[in-house]
This record gives sequence, C-alpha cells and structure tokens, in this order.
Amino acid sequence: MDRNWLIAFAVIVLAGAYPLIDQGLEEGPEPRAYLTVEESEVNENGTEFLSFGNMTESQRQIFTEELETDNSTLIPKNVRSQAWIDKKYVMYQNETYRVAVAEN
Repeated sequence: MDRNWLIAFAVIVLAGAYPLIDQGLEEGPEPRAYLTVEESEVNENGTEFLSFGNMTESQRQIFTEELETDNSTLIPKNVRSQAWIDKKYVMYQNETYRVAVAEN
C-alpha cells in the first residue's frame, strides 16, 4: 500500500510541475543577430573606426563572409557583435565599410 501512495504522489508532483517546465518552451526562439556591410565614404567628423586587425578571428571571418554576399550574414551566438554596434565603420584593406547589426 505504501508503494501505491508513493507512485500516486510522484504522478501528482510531476503533473503539477509540467506547466512550470512547459513555460520555458513557449517563449519562442532566441533572438538572432545579422551583420550587414557596405562600402562607404565617411563624411562625419570625429568618426571612430574599428580596424579589421583589432577584430577577433571569428569577427573577421563573419565580416569577410558578409563582404562576399548580397544578404545579411548570421552572427553566431559565440561571436560578439558589440564591436560593430559601438563602431559603425570598419577599415579593411584601405577601404571604409559601414556596418550594421540587426536583431530579430
């Protein structure tokens, strides 16, 4: 008889916990960030540039990948996008590029 009570108790606890567990699944997908790069001439005084050489290897890879495509490039979760948000221009091979990060 004690075993039956234990099983019933476990079923009740699990059934009561299900809505709490399920809430995390209904929040939707995690936001994703995309990088857009376009060649630009800067006419703004005091504009700060991000040097290509100061980017991490992962950031450089995403930047050059974006240069080769016509669409925005997905920024993987493990690549920090804040550098492109803080500095809107990148100097690469003596050219100036305007960068933008968009999240959905």
